[in-house]
Amino acid sequence: MNFLRNSIRNKLIVLLLAATILPMVTSMIFTYVYTKESIKDDSIRENTVLINQTRSNIENHLNSVNLASLSVYNNLSADRGLYRILETGTAYWGAENDLHIHLTNVSNSVKETHQVYLYASKADRSYLVINNLSKKDTGNKLPPHISLTEPTVEATHLSHTYQFPVFPYNETHWVYTLHRPIFRTPTKQVLGVLSMDIKLDRIDELAKDLYVPGEEELYILDENQTVIYAHNKQMQGKQMVAGWTDRLSAMSEPFGHFEWEEGMNVYSQIENEFADWTIVKRIPFNMLYQDARELTKINSYIISIFLIVVVLGTLVISIRFTAPIKKLIKSINQIQSGKLQADIDTSSKDEIGTLARRMKTMMQTINNLILREYRLELANKTNQLKALQAQINPHFLNNALQSIGTLALQRQAPDIYKLVSSLGRMMHYNMNTNESIVPLEKELEYVKAYLGLQQHRFAENLSITYEIEPSTRAIRVPKMILQPIVENIFKHAFTQQTMKDAHIDITSRVEADKLYLEVADNGSGMPEEKRRRMQEQLDELDEQDMSGGSIGLWNVLFRLRLVFEEETRMILEPRLQGLTVILEIPLKKGVPYLYDRDRNET
Repeated sequence: MNFLRNSIRNKLIVLLLAATILPMVTSMIFTYVYTKESIKDDSIRENTVLINQTRSNIENHLNSVNLASLSVYNNLSADRGLYRILETGTAYWGAENDLHIHLTNVSNSVKETHQVYLYASKADRSYLVINNLSKKDTGNKLPPHISLTEPTVEATHLSHTYQFPVFPYNETHWVYTLHRPIFRTPTKQVLGVLSMDIKLDRIDELAKDLYVPGEEELYILDENQTVIYAHNKQMQGKQMVAGWTDRLSAMSEPFGHFEWEEGMNVYSQIENEFADWTIVKRIPFNMLYQDARELTKINSYIISIFLIVVVLGTLVISIRFTAPIKKLIKSINQIQSGKLQADIDTSSKDEIGTLARRMKTMMQTINNLILREYRLELANKTNQLKALQAQINPHFLNNALQSIGTLALQRQAPDIYKLVSSLGRMMHYNMNTNESIVPLEKELEYVKAYLGLQQHRFAENLSITYEIEPSTRAIRVPKMILQPIVENIFKHAFTQQTMKDAHIDITSRVEADKLYLEVADNGSGMPEEKRRRMQEQLDELDEQDMSGGSIGLWNVLFRLRLVFEEETRMILEPRLQGLTVILEIPLKKGVPYLYDRDRNET
């Protein structure tokens, strides 16, 4: 047993030999034993399997047609859904267009649909859609024999126009039609009738491989023995009158076979909600026994030759197949022991060679990322964080600022108290490392505290406008995404000469599931060439090309993309005077720190 348990090669050799030699030897033995009747049974069994497979495919096809006709009940509460239009009538503006869209969707949901007809009872109007074109008229255009109380399948017939004018370039096809009444749920009140004319292309595609033209016959019959499909197209739509059809009607099993005069009939019944069809293949006896006459003569020669080839091929394939696997396992063992630069053989051209090349590429990528970038970057960031944290005691500063503020109030200096309070809120917000994602409301409060200090500095020369959409205040964003942008304004946009009548606009809004944050100023602006170059650098998120104050913009965009991936954009938009920086942030429903439309709207 260890011979098989520990080696894929040995298992493969045994499996391939067993899977080839045993069936061949068994077939050789039974070839001399089985008679013409056994060959006949094999042929019947094979045809039964094929017909049952085709039956299953046709059932799937019919189910897709059935589901398409039931799509009218999708989204019953939708105001502009097809069911609601039928229920209320075409009273609102655009209802006719919505009907056309719904019927076109129904038509396109089944590839073989030739045309779709709809009669709306409440509006007493009929609609016909073909090739995405539609026509409408008053009254019911259905034939009088069509039931309006239950789904009905109209047997194969040449497509007609439902009393509508002929569409341009419309061709006539053999079709069967599903007529489905549409009820007001849960009652049986009829809201309308949906009719789908389905071409026989799919059935013909499935059935054409079931029989040999000119030698065998194939029929698909409905419960009334009307021909839905036939090997002879001229028989489609006609009722079969023959002795074997009476025998077929008397069969109680869903599939089977029976003999009749000159041949064997193999049948299988199609089970569907609205279609009671039967597939029948008629095989003449001379065709049925043809394999039996040829098989015994050639089977022994073929098996003998292939038996030798298979044994040799099995040995060669097994060895060649498993040799690259063993080399790959050896390389993996070296990698597991810590030799990340272990050589991996990639000379094989098959799937195993592809696997080896992918693994080699993966290891090179891991080395580049982990050994060169990630470890070095992690060490640098960790050291920088520790150095910054070691410079100051947040609790000491907070307590000191509170003491200064209290003293300012005692000395009746409220302006100093406001400035100290603003600075204290900023430091508390900035030093709070427990929160990296905060509601936009907190970020705005931090920016207001910062701008409050700047307003005290520049007095009446600086004005600020906030246009904050209420629904955006609860959206959660990374900290410190607005203050670096505002700080850049004081570094680059306003100088001693331009500080008079300086103005900053801060706005937020949600459009098309995207959050837009805009910071605009009326400062000196930015030369177009520099703005264009910076925009390209921001789009590519290239840190090496950023310089000066622009590194703050890069940092904001980089942190946003860590959360929102590559969809976040920062746009530098020129103004008549000044510059507008726009953050375009996608909002993904279901992520805890992102935007939840339902929660904000309520």
